[in-house]
Amino acid sequence: MAFVEDLSAFIDEDDFGISATLTPSAYPHPSSKTATLSVIFDMQYVEAGNISGNRPVLTCSTANLAAAGIDVGARVTVLGNEYVVKVIEPDGTGISVLILERQ
Repeated sequence: MAFVEDLSAFIDEDDFGISATLTPSAYPHPSSKTATLSVIFDMQYVEAGNISGNRPVLTCSTANLAAAGIDVGARVTVLGNEYVVKVIEPDGTGISVLILERQ
C-alpha cells in the first residue's frame, strides 16, 4: 500500500518552513527562471571517522522540486545565503532532502 499522508503541513511557512529561492542548473542566468518554495532549512550534524561538522540541508516536497525543474547543480538562496545543490535524496514518501554547499 502506498504512503498517502499529506506532509505539506510540516513544510508550510506557518509551521516549520521558510521560503527559499531555487534556480535550475539548466538555466545559465540565475534570473531567467526561479521558483520560491517552502522548505525546512537545517545545519545537519555529520560525522566521518574522527571528523565531524555540520552541512546545510533543505527538506522539501519532491513534487515541487520536479515541477520547478530543480536538480543537482541548482542554485539556492535561503536566509540570505547562496548554496548549490550537491545531492538530492528523495525518501519515497514525497519528501526530498537536498544536500547543499555554500558558495
